[in-house]
Amino acid sequence: NYSFNNQYYIGASATIDASSSYGTNSGRAFVMPTVNAAWKVKNAPFLRDNELISNLVIRGEYGMNGNSRYSSKYSRYYYTSAALRDVAGMVRAGLPNLQLKPEKNITATVGADLSLVGNLVDLGVSFYEERTKDMLLDKRMPAVYGYSTMYDNAGEIKTQGVEVDFAVNLFAKKAVRWTIGGNIATYRSEVISLGEAKTRMVKFSDGTLLRSEVGKAPNLFYGYTTEKVFASRAEAEAAGLVSQGGRAFAAGDIKFTDRDNNHVIDDKDMTVIGNPTPDFYGAFYTNVAYKGFNLYANFTYSYGNDVYNLFNQHLSSMSDLSVPVAAAKGRWISETLPGKGELPRAAYNDPSGNFNASNKWVEDGSYLKLKTLSLAYDIPLKKRSGFLKGLKVFANCNNLFTVTGYSGLDPEVFLSNDPMLRGVDTGGAPNPRSYVFGVNISL
Repeated sequence: NYSFNNQYYIGASATIDASSSYGTNSGRAFVMPTVNAAWKVKNAPFLRDNELISNLVIRGEYGMNGNSRYSSKYSRYYYTSAALRDVAGMVRAGLPNLQLKPEKNITATVGADLSLVGNLVDLGVSFYEERTKDMLLDKRMPAVYGYSTMYDNAGEIKTQGVEVDFAVNLFAKKAVRWTIGGNIATYRSEVISLGEAKTRMVKFSDGTLLRSEVGKAPNLFYGYTTEKVFASRAEAEAAGLVSQGGRAFAAGDIKFTDRDNNHVIDDKDMTVIGNPTPDFYGAFYTNVAYKGFNLYANFTYSYGNDVYNLFNQHLSSMSDLSVPVAAAKGRWISETLPGKGELPRAAYNDPSGNFNASNKWVEDGSYLKLKTLSLAYDIPLKKRSGFLKGLKVFANCNNLFTVTGYSGLDPEVFLSNDPMLRGVDTGGAPNPRSYVFGVNISL
């Protein structure tokens, strides 16, 4: 780190990333540099005596880090058990890529921090671009190799975003201090490369489809769009739709949109039906201190993100004998009992594909949450309290309430730990509400 004249700052660092999971011909060790610079404008002669602006800093940073958290099986042969004529043994397995490298995350950020009126108001803004390069993708291999896929550093995604944060000290008196603050952020991601392919589909055994296409956002929900439930035989026959297997849609089936107007509902009629990326998201908080008491509340929010309610899709499918009664209410039963026109008929194994991936299961996942509410009290002690230097009692509540129009248990859902696979609700446990009471003792 280096500074000049208490105005200009520059820093640089580098890490060497090495892992046994890298291919033996990849180099094995990679340098990951980081550089940053800042100009403390407040200390410039033209702003030094300005009473309105307490602090002003313009900053920038460029950094790279790597991800090596993938299986060594991708880059080397391994052995697995196999049986031959009832005799167990070990055989070599896998199709390794000896050139496999770490995934690289490269981030460039520029921003500014401003404080006004003796730090009563703090403002900050950051613009960033993040590129994830050398992403691991599996690619199809010729049958002569003996394995259908091999992993390669072939993917790239670009993300651009902006974040604004603020803090305001409404009261800064001796007895009462009240601060409010928060942030709002937005970002957009774009697929730059998928290797040899232009599109990539991820299909899970439960039917969830995620589509990535070069030039568009990654991992969008993909499926059919629905119009209504055929209320009668005449309606179904007038539409003249048949499934990909040639089965005619009947009364009680869902009318899917026939995008190519060939009267066959097949993969060509599928389209993007949702995007888990929010329009904006963030948090805001308030903190009030009065004498020894301290009250803190932190809210988080997200707006414009879609959630694929896979859990509701499974509960409502009525394709076997394990259907909850509540989920089957309102379904189409007959022309005289058409239900609410939202759920199709019950049919074993769902031969018409009424419960395939569609926009019927996509919901608005916008929410507002009270994530943390805490109350603390510093118990005043006599000047001579022996070894006891401080005593505080507190009570915390986490995830106190959620305001949302989402019908599931929790709109803040992830299909896995991968943030790119957010927004698919498999019915996992929601973020629990918890209460914590305690005492902090300083000795």
